[in-house]
Amino acid sequence: MRIAIVCLLALTASPLIRCQNHRVVKGPDAVTAPLGSNATFKCVVENAELRWTIDDLPISLDAEELWEQAALPVNGFFRGEFWSNSTITAATLLVSASVQNNGTVFGCAAFGGFGYPQDFSPNVSLTVFGLPLAPGEVEVVGERVHQLRVTWTPPFSLPGELISYSLLVTDEATGFTSSLGPLNDTNFTHQISERQALDCHLYSFSAFSLNDVGLSLNSSSSTPALHPSGEDE
Repeated sequence: MRIAIVCLLALTASPLIRCQNHRVVKGPDAVTAPLGSNATFKCVVENAELRWTIDDLPISLDAEELWEQAALPVNGFFRGEFWSNSTITAATLLVSASVQNNGTVFGCAAFGGFGYPQDFSPNVSLTVFGLPLAPGEVEVVGERVHQLRVTWTPPFSLPGELISYSLLVTDEATGFTSSLGPLNDTNFTHQISERQALDCHLYSFSAFSLNDVGLSLNSSSSTPALHPSGEDE
């Protein structure tokens, strides 16, 4: 009789959460984001708590805690939302696509608590494409305009395996264009010869950037017209 009562209680009791099947239904999709935009990761789990990971470390709700705990070179986390104990749960992670996110791996995990097994989604990398800014410095060499020295500093850490770019220097008056590249360095100096550095001409500088999927971006700026003395017009 005692055995029968125990069996009856076992049949009528509510199922334990730890006995439920929990798994990651869908993980984040691969993301490519332009520099300065936002990237959104979505993940769905079933009967489990959902947590985000970055480079295999958990992401907390608080962006400041993320900095303190992980100390990772990731800028501008706006939101890491956390749901738990729902039949089907969806979570969204919104990330500011800064240049420091190159090569960063995001993922989501299903946690059941109390030592339950956990399932991880396929991790994906956020690849951010940036564009070198126009030259920050144009120097006139000598009393006359014999040379223009262009110093180019892209505003990001340039991963050579992902991005290379070429510099185009155009004389706006004659249309003559000289090119230099492809380049992988973060800094370089380019000198325009005396033949190209004509007096009182405008020169524009542009970058053509290629990433691993062939995306092209352009940026340009012009120097002021120059007197033969090397002074600005």
